Amino acid sequence: DRLPDETRLTLKVASVIGRIFETAVLTGAHPRQVGNAAIEQQLGELERRDFARLESPAPRLAYIFKHSITQEAVYQTLLASQRQELHLAVARVLEMQVGDAVERLAHHYTQADLRDGAVRAQAIRYLDAAARRAQRNYANETALAYFERALALETRWEWLHGKAEVLHILGRRVQEEATLLVLDEETAPTADAAIDRALLWAEYHESIGEYGGAE
Repeated sequence: DRLPDETRLTLKVASVIGRIFETAVLTGAHPRQVGNAAIEQQLGELERRDFARLESPAPRLAYIFKHSITQEAVYQTLLASQRQELHLAVARVLEMQVGDAVERLAHHYTQADLRDGAVRAQAIRYLDAAARRAQRNYANETALAYFERALALETRWEWLHGKAEVLHILGRRVQEEATLLVLDEETAPTADAAIDRALLWAEYHESIGEYGGAE
């Protein structure tokens, strides 16, 4: 509360970006058009007051909140509408500056106002990309979380299929069966997709020792 108003606003924008925040993203997403010199001065003050410290030097200049609880406390001072606006601003800057940061883009778009059709479409796009990347990298828990977040917004055959695949690897048979039952209710988009679904059921039955069902 003792910080100057402009510095306090900059700190709030930083809290939306994340515990680590790049100065370029901070400047681009800032609701007031502040120059680099002003941002650098404010960051210097935050560093002196022990809010943040330098994480990486130029050219990708970034700072980190010294304590995660500080970031969370600052973030909680924002109204829900302010958070949504800032998350959207951060997402748009990230798209221009770090287009392959699909996980961060998924996070920020899903925290924006999903009543906006364009925002919702981007959230779905990046949740799908993040889930697929996690699945390719065998980060199964992460992939599952992204599939579930995507399915909370929209039911898609391929996401149910992906979720069932991940649950099979994780050995969560009850959830796997429940997901396959939901998948059965959806129309397979192609004949090959229907075969893939049958193979998922075969793997499930084999894993629980029901070899007749697997055949």
